[in-house]
Parts: sequence; structure tokens; C-alpha cells
Amino acid sequence: MQRASRKKEVKRLNIIFAIVVIAMLILPFIAIIIFLSSKGFETHILPDAYISYFIFGFFAYIGLMILVISMFAKKFYKHYEMQVSEDKIEEKTGERE
Repeated sequence: MQRASRKKEVKRLNIIFAIVVIAMLILPFIAIIIFLSSKGFETHILPDAYISYFIFGFFAYIGLMILVISMFAKKFYKHYEMQVSEDKIEEKTGERE
């Protein structure tokens, strides 16, 4: 029973992970479209003042992406370890009987 509920939780985590990653991949394109539409589409080249903001935002975005993926990876690894330990316990109890 516990294993079935854990499988449901892992499936739910997979869905949440997919949604978060897709949203984070789409976010820069939305930001660029908003920036270009607010400044006008004829100004495609960023002024010098905005380049530093762009570089900072790019590295902040990469850091956020790494943080989110590592958090989900830790969560998945914890579930995997629990599942492996449960399997080992079931094998030991099965051998004893």
C-alpha cells in the first residue's frame, strides 16, 4: 500500500518537474518578447546599459535553473533510495519465510 502511494507521489513529482522545466525554458522568450514590445520592435540592439542587466539576468536564470533541477533530483534520489531499501527488506523477509 505504501509503495503504491509512493508511486503516485513520484508520478506527481514527474508532472510537476515537467511543468516547472517547461515554464523555465519558455520564460526567457516571454521576457524578450515583452522587452521588445515595450521598446518597439525597431530597437533590436540593446543599449550598453542593458547589456550588464542582460548578463546578470542570464546568469541568475542559469543559477535558478540549476537550483530547481538539483532540488528535484535530490527529491527523486531520496524516493529511489527508499524504494531500494524497501525492496531489500522485502527480499530478506521473503528469504526468511
